[in-house]
Amino acid sequence: MNRPSKRLPLAGLAAVVLISAVGARACKRPSDQEIAKQLDSASQVYGEVVGMLGQDPKVGTVGDTFLFETNGRYFAADARKLGITDARVSEYRRLLMLGGARRVDRLDSGAIQFLLWVRGFAGHTHHKGLILSEQIPITDRSRRFTRVRGDWYIFED
Repeated sequence: MNRPSKRLPLAGLAAVVLISAVGARACKRPSDQEIAKQLDSASQVYGEVVGMLGQDPKVGTVGDTFLFETNGRYFAADARKLGITDARVSEYRRLLMLGGARRVDRLDSGAIQFLLWVRGFAGHTHHKGLILSEQIPITDRSRRFTRVRGDWYIFED
């Protein structure tokens, strides 16, 4: 009688454990100190992005694969509709990658948010990043803010 090999299930289990370990390390939530160091090393890049947003008032959000209009509430926008070129969108994305940010958002308050870390799935997502805000953000049940320096704050939700 032929018995099924136990090697295949063990190999599959080992692969799942290895992939999970590598993925967990890649998704590790950065500490506040790590984010503060990132601000120190990438502040010039973040400043360039903030300057570009000042010149492009219709640009609300830029991510690696999406673009939203200010107050457009997550409806995909076309660069031309926002009054910028595709090359300008590429420059935003290049700078975000250089600064280690996944996206930048112009908030209704006028603050600029750089998303540096995200984990989870729709409806259950955790975020951490930096906000440049002239107004002191208020920590509440859903979001914590910690001042780094000047108008820069770390956020986590």
